[in-house]
Amino acid sequence: CFAEAAATHLELAKMNTLNERRASESSWQAAELYAKAGDTSRAVQLHQEFVRERPDDPLVPRAWLRMGQLRHGARQFRAAIAAYQECYRRFPRNLDGARALVPLAQCYVGLGADSLELAEKTLRVVLQQSEVFTPEAPEFADALFLLGDVLSRRGEFERAVATLEEALDRYPDDPRVRRTRFLLADSYRQSALALRREISKAQFEGEIEQIRNESAQRLATARDLYRQVVAEYETQDPANLDPVERMYLRHAYLYEADCYFETQNFHAALKLYEEAAGNYRDLPSGLAAYIQIINCHVFLGQPEEARAALARALVLVNAMPQEAFEQSASPETRSSWKTYFEWLGESGLF
Repeated sequence: CFAEAAATHLELAKMNTLNERRASESSWQAAELYAKAGDTSRAVQLHQEFVRERPDDPLVPRAWLRMGQLRHGARQFRAAIAAYQECYRRFPRNLDGARALVPLAQCYVGLGADSLELAEKTLRVVLQQSEVFTPEAPEFADALFLLGDVLSRRGEFERAVATLEEALDRYPDDPRVRRTRFLLADSYRQSALALRREISKAQFEGEIEQIRNESAQRLATARDLYRQVVAEYETQDPANLDPVERMYLRHAYLYEADCYFETQNFHAALKLYEEAAGNYRDLPSGLAAYIQIINCHVFLGQPEEARAALARALVLVNAMPQEAFEQSASPETRSSWKTYFEWLGESGLF
């Protein structure tokens, strides 16, 4: 097994104390074998000993990188950050030193919203200051795609749009293109909604009209991008999509419809919401679609159709498998959905 092989390599390192090259190789192999055995703590310890006992060894930058990677893989983000920072601080012009930057940013993302600014600053070092990476380097692409994600998470939708479009232009064949296109669509949609909120601050009619037009244009762009996402995923067997891809497809259906709804194209929105409700009748997403189906009928002046949609929604709530609610990322339970739809029916709104 890996642990036994690691122990053997440690013995070889001790036996070759007079042959530094062989001792170094054996020590390195022992650490990597412990990592393969799943003993992260022992692997990190051996890499720490490696850099302490062999400070001039060419593998020292990689040892620091590996300490970060091992802790990163164990989701020990703060310990991984310390190792990645030390790796880059000591060896900024070394390839392994520079390779610490993108995973360092990933660890900041892993820590949550309060560390996203640090993630952005780290990625900009790769993209704007690095003496090692050019746009042809995989690490440059990794940094650009991740920066778009980080900006989107920070709510910096204008900057996210520019970054995500650059990533798609530079790397059209990258496997992250579909996810990036979804994020780009969402950034356009979110920026359009943010613009709408600016209308209350506008003082002149011309300014209000300009904001409305710009918002509508962004929603149209988002709508077209969501349609591309749907079209690309629909060419695949649904069974071959991983959970994240299924989530993107599901949200793309709903958000495309939302874009039509926000521009008051209720007929087009209604058609898409009905498709989503049919496709996701076994998921809470189908119930979310029904809320908008009801809203579309109300805005179209069709109260009878709204009441019929509400009746279908209540049937769907009762028929939906319990595990659909338990596995959903949404906090709403079957009971909360029923309570909401029952209240809607008694509200007299239609």
